[in-house]
Amino acid sequence: MKYYNIEIDEEVRQYLLNKIEDFGDTPNSILRRELFQNKELTPTVSPSQLFPSLPSSIPTALQHILEVIHLVKKRGLSRVDATKAVSKRHKVRRETVLDKYGRQLDKTTSEVDSLLEDQNLPEFKRILLNKFQDYRNIIEGFFNEIIKTNPINSSRRKVSNQGGDKDTTSEHVAIEVLYKHADRLFKSKPASVRIDENEFEVNSWTEFDEAVIRWFLENGLLNQSMLPIDATSNKYFINSKPRHKLETYDGQWNKVEEGIYFDSKYNAPSHIRNILNLTEMLAPSLKHKIKVRLK
Repeated sequence: MKYYNIEIDEEVRQYLLNKIEDFGDTPNSILRRELFQNKELTPTVSPSQLFPSLPSSIPTALQHILEVIHLVKKRGLSRVDATKAVSKRHKVRRETVLDKYGRQLDKTTSEVDSLLEDQNLPEFKRILLNKFQDYRNIIEGFFNEIIKTNPINSSRRKVSNQGGDKDTTSEHVAIEVLYKHADRLFKSKPASVRIDENEFEVNSWTEFDEAVIRWFLENGLLNQSMLPIDATSNKYFINSKPRHKLETYDGQWNKVEEGIYFDSKYNAPSHIRNILNLTEMLAPSLKHKIKVRLK
């Protein structure tokens, strides 16, 4: 993506300084956030659905940390947006929540982002078990819920649709509907993806990503000048080079064509989120027309 130099006056500069939310914020990231507000937290989602059920007796620090983890891993929010949501819920400053998983765990924000990766969740659990030794059962149960397999029989998964329950073994379901039930699809795999009137057989979420990206490219809705496209606050979904914002993050980079790479190192809910966000950015009218049939 090309970058341009712009001049701003002192009033705008102060506005940007007041909007800093994270150590990694830049003027560009702040403006991007202000212009393209994250719509993950829709008004239709009630707090009881959004946040985990936790005992009121646990320490506030542990509650805030577990809620942030839940929002990132089960609801698909970025860590920054999850932190904002938790601070809003408890009517405390964002820095108060950040302090719980940052200073109190002796971790930088980039280290926390790394711990939130699927493969590092066991290490995150170990850290919390050491920190909050009297709440072992609660922490164990929480992480078991976060990483457990889909409780629905894998051979017959169902998701709620406007017309009632649809059996995803035989029906294509719109990605925006799938995303509302993404926390039930961790172990799912796609069988085919339908985009408008086109259908493509796929055998993995990586092939699902590539099929949609290629379709956008071939139909002139995506090109290299639009890159990079974010997945989270620190990671790209699509980039012109196989690397993330923070090069310390690794990825499973796949080449679509010269100058077009996408990272497929995500769980099933995050694959769905990435494609949904991409569609909302490039062609919002297609949200209802990109559908997936699960195996």
